[in-house]
Amino acid sequence: MCLCNLGIQLDGLVQRLVDLRCPAALLRRAAGLTAESLELDWPAFDLRLLFLLAAKCPAARQDLRLHRRGVAQLTQLLQLASEPPLLSDKRCDLLGDLVKVLYTLAAGTAGPGDKDDSLAEGEETAFHQLAGLLRRLLLADCTSPDRRDRLTQHCVSLLLCLPRDSFDRLLSEDVPAAASSAASTASNFEGKGVEAIDVVLNLLDTRLALFSASCTADPAAVAAVLPAGVSLTGGALENLVPVLSALFEACRSSRTIRRYCKHRLLPRRSSDQMAQLPEEGASMRSRLCRTLTHPCTQAADMAASLVHALAVRHTGYGNFAGFLARRGLLAAGPSAGDSTVYSSDSSGDGEDEDEDDGAGAADQQGGAADGDKANGAASWSYNPVTGRREPPRPDPTAGMTEEQKEFEVHRIMQAIDRLQATGVISPAVIGEDGRPCPVSHPLELMDRLAEQSGGKRREGGGGEESSDSDG
Repeated sequence: MCLCNLGIQLDGLVQRLVDLRCPAALLRRAAGLTAESLELDWPAFDLRLLFLLAAKCPAARQDLRLHRRGVAQLTQLLQLASEPPLLSDKRCDLLGDLVKVLYTLAAGTAGPGDKDDSLAEGEETAFHQLAGLLRRLLLADCTSPDRRDRLTQHCVSLLLCLPRDSFDRLLSEDVPAAASSAASTASNFEGKGVEAIDVVLNLLDTRLALFSASCTADPAAVAAVLPAGVSLTGGALENLVPVLSALFEACRSSRTIRRYCKHRLLPRRSSDQMAQLPEEGASMRSRLCRTLTHPCTQAADMAASLVHALAVRHTGYGNFAGFLARRGLLAAGPSAGDSTVYSSDSSGDGEDEDEDDGAGAADQQGGAADGDKANGAASWSYNPVTGRREPPRPDPTAGMTEEQKEFEVHRIMQAIDRLQATGVISPAVIGEDGRPCPVSHPLELMDRLAEQSGGKRREGGGGEESSDSDG
């Protein structure tokens, strides 16, 4: 323990311990642990010191993983340590330290989603086994809710280091047809067990609520959304972003996980819900939509990436405009420099997704129309920008003469010119690369908009269908 505290304060001590080959010795001791020795106190201190040395010294990190099979050896230890059906507080702390060491080794020498050929010899099997063990830990029973929350957070962070073909190991084996033929239950989806994904999604729900509450700077609001017996370690942002990132990687990698996350995060809305903005309410969808426009760009960008991997149209394109502009996706199709965020197998279910979304939109609009006809009113229409159904708006130019319309156009142009001159706004149009392109004068803005709208009409007016088919 003293070495850990000194190592945090003195960088020179860390280098001295590395020169003495302490990381390799600590790894050998960890690999030799037995079920009986795991009940002692010193293995936890060994793992904490190993984590400190690996985190602070890139050379030690690389040596442990590439030359000493650190990931494979610690994965075997993780299997041994996670065997008890009920994890005590002491065992949860030990597992948390072990998962942190594995994350340091895996994340320090490779990025998330790396191809299998970038793995060291024998690591492909170790990572596949590690994915199955993480599923076991996500579903494990713990004596303390607080330890359960911390261990889940550590496991979610480690998910970011898994190769993409390992994420399917988070799903259980095929569920018998009799158990899943009628409809998906809480733990079964499309013939697969998704209990571990449910745990991660429940954690996301909690983290989104904490992130929203933390923006109010009211400690009572934060305490109100914390589960009973759970204390938050670290800030709301640093607890939220890894969960969003892990789900994004999982959705990119597994078609089943992506479809289930869409089922949970962006479910089909009822007729009453369609009249509300997507960001209104206390559901997980609402919290996720509010995060899209949050001033914290780190959380907003990661939330947008996750939504983009699921279905943009279910959140309102207005909430998503910033992400689309940065990625060059405001035009009819992706720009040449844009790379797809979907996994290779998710593109195969595009037809199912589009057909499902189209049916949902038709049902929603059709239901609204039937209700409005019954009341003798005009039907409401779905606004893809706001993401809700809206009543028809009166034409502001109704009853105007052509001279009055021309006068209003000139007045609006002068107002835009004043706002642009004072720097309040910067008018832009969508360039060929799909990104906003500034214009120098309102007249140029109107000419460019007229050209673009005319081009879309000549293409056949299929803009709405193409936008609805996204995601």
